[in-house]
Amino acid sequence: MKESSKKLEAKTLSMKIADKNRNEIIFGNYKEGERIIEQNLSKEFGVSRIPVREAIRLLESEGFLEISPYKGSVVREITPEAFRETHTVRLCIIPAMLEHALPNYTTKLIKQAEDLIDKTEKNMTLNNYLSFLLKIHDIMYGPCNMPFILHFAEITLKRHLMVLGIYYNSFLEGMQLDGYRKFFELCKEKKHKEALDYWMETLKYHYQSMADVFQKWTLDKKVTM
Repeated sequence: MKESSKKLEAKTLSMKIADKNRNEIIFGNYKEGERIIEQNLSKEFGVSRIPVREAIRLLESEGFLEISPYKGSVVREITPEAFRETHTVRLCIIPAMLEHALPNYTTKLIKQAEDLIDKTEKNMTLNNYLSFLLKIHDIMYGPCNMPFILHFAEITLKRHLMVLGIYYNSFLEGMQLDGYRKFFELCKEKKHKEALDYWMETLKYHYQSMADVFQKWTLDKKVTM
């Protein structure tokens, strides 16, 4: 096998390992502060430690893991400050993605979104809700055809999902999908400017609701420590 092919294979393996472990973190299977052991991942995937280390470095660069003294790589704690920073980034890039995506929406895509909303509302569990957010993200922003920004947006979304996964029960009452439904109704009517404006206001409202609960939970946690 050529050297370039070996490097490509190793990179593909590392990305697969990173994808799997990123989802494990988002869905709460790895907890904040939990150690990620290279040897265990190497055995699980049947690979050497090289792609495992590359996957861990990738997750560290994305903010999902951090190096802890005497423990190695652990799942990073999401602070209110980090949550606010992630949201600020999303508010900057989402308008650009939607401006390019909305003209490419089709009747089929809008129907796909509406079916997904209906299906999720019938069984609003944590896993179903997190899966919904990942899928609806692709539906809403994928048509912008901007691969680099889409990748960046996906990473910031998944950092948001870490917070949702940890504090899901606190947010449960406010988790309605009506906002998504109204957004796609506006898109169906070709009211793209209204849809964009509406969605940005909806995101700001959702963020503030989450931030308030997150901040309160963090303060309560410090008091009980």
